[in-house]
Amino acid sequence: MYNTKIVLQDGTTICPGYLDKEKKEQLKNEYGTTRGYMWCGCRSDQKLFYRIAEDLKIYPEHNNYKHDRNCCRFRTDTGEEERKTAYVVSDEDGTVTAYLKFNPKKLEFGENVENEESNTEEEITEDVEEEVVIEKEEATTKKESKKEPKLSLPSLIRSINMDTYAEVILNNKKINSRELFSKLVYFRMKKVKVSRMKKSIGDLTLENDGVRFFYFPFAGLVKLEDKGLTKCYIKTIGKDGKVYNNLIFPETLEKLKKEFFKMYGGMEPNKDTMIAGFQYYKKSKSGIKYKVLGRVHLFQTSELGIYCRSILEKETFDTICSITFADNKLKLWIPADDESIGGIIQVSNKQKDILILFRSNKDERITFDNSMYEPFVVGENEPVTKERLYKAIGYME
Repeated sequence: MYNTKIVLQDGTTICPGYLDKEKKEQLKNEYGTTRGYMWCGCRSDQKLFYRIAEDLKIYPEHNNYKHDRNCCRFRTDTGEEERKTAYVVSDEDGTVTAYLKFNPKKLEFGENVENEESNTEEEITEDVEEEVVIEKEEATTKKESKKEPKLSLPSLIRSINMDTYAEVILNNKKINSRELFSKLVYFRMKKVKVSRMKKSIGDLTLENDGVRFFYFPFAGLVKLEDKGLTKCYIKTIGKDGKVYNNLIFPETLEKLKKEFFKMYGGMEPNKDTMIAGFQYYKKSKSGIKYKVLGRVHLFQTSELGIYCRSILEKETFDTICSITFADNKLKLWIPADDESIGGIIQVSNKQKDILILFRSNKDERITFDNSMYEPFVVGENEPVTKERLYKAIGYME
């Protein structure tokens, strides 16, 4: 399991990349010149102490720390960083660097976008302290290792979604509607940069860059026949609440629908469906400029707007959110940088967190520290219920 958290001496945990300036100042003033009040959460056998300095950055209290290999702060003996995620949230200021399989600023229609984005992500094999095997439901698929993971378009959109949610929840705020969630996504995108790109994704514009990122509620499809030509549009709900028609080429639309049906078992898009991706400025053969959706992803969300990779995830997040909204001692967030983790539930006055793991149709090997996490497996025949969740909490230290 990829670690980003730091533990405070009162037992609570923080993720530095999501701390706003106010929270950092509060912690600095609370502990003053005290030493040893916070340490990296990657190892239970040794406390690797950190502190918040005058510039509000987080520094180690001495050199030669040896972090767990699955920790975001791990360095090799030569001081080099080994990147284990394609979505890197900075401890210092919360900015994000995303490593992609594609260049979002370039798209020539007719190129094989599907092959470019659908390469199988490979798992890193490392030495670990504890592991749990989530047994398959059907056939076994062996994963291979990959040292430098990269994101496809769906993975990027999911990471941005989870990243937005984590920033809100870990600063003790709440999201109470999908509409609010969408607005917060645009705010968070200002901090997300693609590797080797100067601008953040949120700062890309059609006028200056020929491309922009969009994230809207889906409102329907339109297909028109005119003089032997087929024109397709995707209807979206804008930030002003109005419905807009967005041009999309027929072949792009067909691929989009096919992927959605496959992902959600043949289900049609509905009120819980969102659409996101990149819109481009293109020029026709006659020199007329037009806007068209190029790289596009259609997906389901929970009632609050959390990205869901399956109907099971949607049902799970809706249930957990209804429980956490009624119980202030519980807090759900989902790591944006580790796709193997379904979610983490922090419980007040408990040393351990609940680790949500979704059972899939293939074997998966998940690494974690069993002194910090209690695994909670969710599957088609093992749904989340209030009774089951509180029973698991009761067993924890």
